[in-house]
Amino acid sequence: MKSKVRWSKFVKIFSAVFLPVLIAISLWAFISLFDNNYGIAEVITFAFIFFVVFATLILVYVLTPISVELTDSCLLLHRGIGVVRIKYSDITELDIYKIDGSCDVRVCGIGGVCGFVGRFYNKKIGYYTSYVGDYSQAFLVKKCNGRKYAKE
Repeated sequence: MKSKVRWSKFVKIFSAVFLPVLIAISLWAFISLFDNNYGIAEVITFAFIFFVVFATLILVYVLTPISVELTDSCLLLHRGIGVVRIKYSDITELDIYKIDGSCDVRVCGIGGVCGFVGRFYNKKIGYYTSYVGDYSQAFLVKKCNGRKYAKE
């Protein structure tokens, strides 16, 4: 069974605004690299801006959750590039992700652009890896090695 990841309204709106802004900044910095009126310091600055923004766009694409699939032996999370596999035998607990008012802190990742992806911390759960488009549809997977995943 395969289910497509749905995005919350916030993620849809934030992605619709933020991604075009990132692309515009990236294009502006790239075009500015070839303007002869700038000195070397400005060119280096524009190159840095371009590569940081371009790398962010690639990271967003690579980590974006696309779909969740249940097979005979494992849970598969399809991302922009690659698949996260969790064997059923490795799962110790599977529960609905409950938003209980505690604050999720993003340690490293993306929060809102094409979902909530990366490493997060919650006082109740602890550290966990998130691949979520809509937290109201998310579930929490705990593995026997102690790792935790929030997925939609």
